[in-house]
Amino acid sequence: MTREYHVNESQFHDMLDKQLDAKLALGIQKSETGLAFSVVEPASLPAAPSSPQRERLILMGLFAGLGLGVVLASVMEQNDTTFSTIVDLQGFTSMPILAAIPSIATDTKSNGGLIITNTDPDSVAAEQYRVLAMKVQQQCGSRRATVVLLTSAAGGEGKSMTAVNLAQALASIAAGPVLLIDGDMRKPRIHEYLNIKNYDGGFYDLLQSADGNYSRHLTKAGNISVIPGSKPTGNPVAVLSSPKARGLFEKLRNDFSFVIVDAPPTLPVADSHILGGLSDKVMFIVRARKTPRELFQHAVEGFDSENLMGVVLNDVDYQRSRYAYAYEY
Repeated sequence: MTREYHVNESQFHDMLDKQLDAKLALGIQKSETGLAFSVVEPASLPAAPSSPQRERLILMGLFAGLGLGVVLASVMEQNDTTFSTIVDLQGFTSMPILAAIPSIATDTKSNGGLIITNTDPDSVAAEQYRVLAMKVQQQCGSRRATVVLLTSAAGGEGKSMTAVNLAQALASIAAGPVLLIDGDMRKPRIHEYLNIKNYDGGFYDLLQSADGNYSRHLTKAGNISVIPGSKPTGNPVAVLSSPKARGLFEKLRNDFSFVIVDAPPTLPVADSHILGGLSDKVMFIVRARKTPRELFQHAVEGFDSENLMGVVLNDVDYQRSRYAYAYEY
C-alpha cells in the first residue's frame, strides 16, 4: 500500500507539471499571435504636476502662521502686566483715576513742547490737565489741603511733565498763587522743562539755609512760582527729616493756594516717603504700557491710604481704545 501511494503521488505530480507546461505553451502561442494583450486606454501626458501642490501648501502655511500668531499674542498678553487702558487700571486698583493723558508728540530737542497747556491749549491733553486741576481743587478745597505730592513707582513715568502742566492749569483757576517745587534732588528736571537758567540755588539749598527764606530761591515762570531743584552735597534724607523742612512747608501752606511737589520715584529712594509725610495729598503717576502692576502695587503700599488722592495714567493711546470717538469732538 505504501508503494502504491508513492507511485500514485509521483504520477499526480507528473500530470500537474504537464498541465502547467501546456498552459504556458498556450500563453506563449497567444502572445505571438497578438491575442494575449490589448490597449484599453492609451497613455497621455498629465495636465499638471502631481507634486508639489502649491495651493495646499500656501493654505497650510496661512493657517499655521495664523495659529502661531494667536499663540504668541496670547503668551505675550499673559506675560504683559502693564496697564494699557483706563479699564485695566480701574480693574486693578480701587484708587480713583483722576485723568488719562493721551500720548504727546513733541520735538525731543525741546522740553518746552511738553508743556502742552501753553503750546497747544486746545488739545485733548491740555483739556485733560485742566480736568485734573479741577479735581485737585475740589478735593483739596474741601479738606483745606494745599500741598500735593506727585510721585511714581519708577523713573520715566512722566511725573515732572504732569507736575508742570498741573501747576500751569491750577494757576488759571486758583484764587491765589501756585508754587511748583522740584523735590527730586537726585535728578532735577523742572528747570529744563521751564527753561530756567542761572537761578540762585534750589530746593536743597533752601532746606540748608538757616532762616528758611524761600523768596531768594523763588523764580517766576509765567503765571506760576517755581523753586527749582538742586543736587545735594550731603544726605538729602537727613535734610528732609529735619524740623526745618516741616516748618518750611507750614510757611508755604500759608503763602500759596497750592503747592505742587515733584518728588523722585518711590521705590529707588526714600525721599518720596518723607515728602509724603510733609504733604497733604499724594498723587501717583503711571505710564501706560510701561508700569508693571506689581511694581505699582508695591509702591502704593508704602503710603497712607487716607493721603492717596488718585492716579494719573500717562501716554494713553486714545485712537486704539473703544471710546476714541468721544474725543473726536
